[in-house]
Amino acid sequence: LAVMFVHSFGEGSGVGVSFSGQKGWSQGALVTLAIGAHNIPEGLTVATVMVSNGSTPWSAFIWSIATSLGQPVCAVPSYIFVETFTALLP
Repeated sequence: LAVMFVHSFGEGSGVGVSFSGQKGWSQGALVTLAIGAHNIPEGLTVATVMVSNGSTPWSAFIWSIATSLGQPVCAVPSYIFVETFTALLP
C-alpha cells in the first residue's frame, strides 16, 4: 500500500505540470483523464489483493481510495512550481 501511495505522487505531479504551458487546459484535461482511467484498474488491483488476503470489501475500498490521495496533494504544488519558474527559462 505504501508503494502505491508514493506512486500516486508521481501521477499527481504529472497532472499538475500538464496544466502549465501554452496548451494548459486541453493538455491538462487529457493527462487527467488518462491517469484517471489508469487509476480504475489500479484501484481494483489493490482491492482485489486486499480482499484475497482477508480484508473486508469496505476496508479494501477505503484503502484503494487512500492510495490515490497523493495525486491532488502533489498536483497543485507542481502546477504552482512550474508556473512560477517558467519565467526564468530562456
